[in-house]
Amino acid sequence: RKLRGSQINKHPTKEQSARLKPLEIELPVFSATQLQNEVGLFFPNTPREVVKAVLHYAGTAYRLDWPPTRWQRQSRGYVPAPWTLGPLRPAVAATAPPEPETRAARG
Repeated sequence: RKLRGSQINKHPTKEQSARLKPLEIELPVFSATQLQNEVGLFFPNTPREVVKAVLHYAGTAYRLDWPPTRWQRQSRGYVPAPWTLGPLRPAVAATAPPEPETRAARG
């Protein structure tokens, strides 16, 4: 975040006799320690459970607190098809359809 302002000109030169001089510095909005301690899920599995986050937009940082949403599992997310699990097992091979006859086998 850029901060602009002015500071006292302690050592003015002959060309610059102004009492104040412009100041522009860049500082992080939040330090790494603040982010580690103030962002995430707090008080899990209690009535006070809250998600804390930081939203940075258009040069301004907003701190957001909101309750987490818990969704019930409706079904398994991924069920592999039997043919993707490897070679056919004897039980699966027995239920496989018979191979079609060829003219040579019929005689």
